[in-house]
Amino acid sequence: YEEEIVYNPIEAGEALRIKVKKSTRFMEITNEPLYPMKSNPRGIVLLITIIEYVAFYRNRQSAKLDHKNLLELFKQMGFEVVERINLTADEIRKEIKDFSKSQKLRHVDSCFVIISAHGDSTGAEENENEDSVIHGVDHTGVKSTPHKEIKCKEIIQYFSAVKCPNMIRKPKVFVFQACRGKNRQKALTSKSSQCINSIESLNLEIDENEENSTNSRAGISCRNFEDIIVFQSTLPGHVSFRDTKYGSWFIQIFCEVFMKRAYRLDLVRLFQNIDSRLEVLKVSDYNCQTATLKLLGFNKRLYINPGYFE
Repeated sequence: YEEEIVYNPIEAGEALRIKVKKSTRFMEITNEPLYPMKSNPRGIVLLITIIEYVAFYRNRQSAKLDHKNLLELFKQMGFEVVERINLTADEIRKEIKDFSKSQKLRHVDSCFVIISAHGDSTGAEENENEDSVIHGVDHTGVKSTPHKEIKCKEIIQYFSAVKCPNMIRKPKVFVFQACRGKNRQKALTSKSSQCINSIESLNLEIDENEENSTNSRAGISCRNFEDIIVFQSTLPGHVSFRDTKYGSWFIQIFCEVFMKRAYRLDLVRLFQNIDSRLEVLKVSDYNCQTATLKLLGFNKRLYINPGYFE
């Protein structure tokens, strides 16, 4: 049995208020491999939000609320948060490199990298294998300007075992709120289905235009890429929706699900809950959004145990 989340920040027409339901014990499941999540702080979060673009793109003013909510969410859950706003692509790259090399990571059980920005695909939008890119504040909206964007794949590679030994055998979580192209997904309608929840009165806009190796540490061998989970707000080649007043669909729901359910659900189940919530959101022309989840050697359960420390 799972309780319904009654409060819907999008339909309710008001900003989400962050109040985390905290754990009263560490989650322990017999015969289930778990990632240790007991450190204080629980982990370190690098939170990067791009709001004001210098040219071409519309600014993302409602992303301020997404940033504020994510900051408050992770602080209440017991994480240290490093926040950065309005960076160029080169500055994003430098922040991520520095973060991956931080000695603080030695002393925590997890790390999160969360980026909210305009974005696009790197090539043909119908190719699901195309990588996604994040646009820095200096991006002009012209495709193929690599010095003003950074690939999501590159971001993840900075956290390989070779480049980030302080996070070997620890969960590394990546969350990207950005468009991955310009395609729009249409919801299928059925007379016998109740799946369509048409939202007529939202101030919506699109969040766009607007090597395997072995390493060892303390005698432990591991794969170069493992214990990595990547959650993206939309499908390859597709847009990601954002309300102009209350923030993105994805981040609003992310914050609500985490604050209400992270005390008892593991990370994969949390992400599944988020996409289940996204499933019922449609705009008046039946455009919809599907989040994607990728696991790279992420083979244990991760319980955040929010706000609980020994």
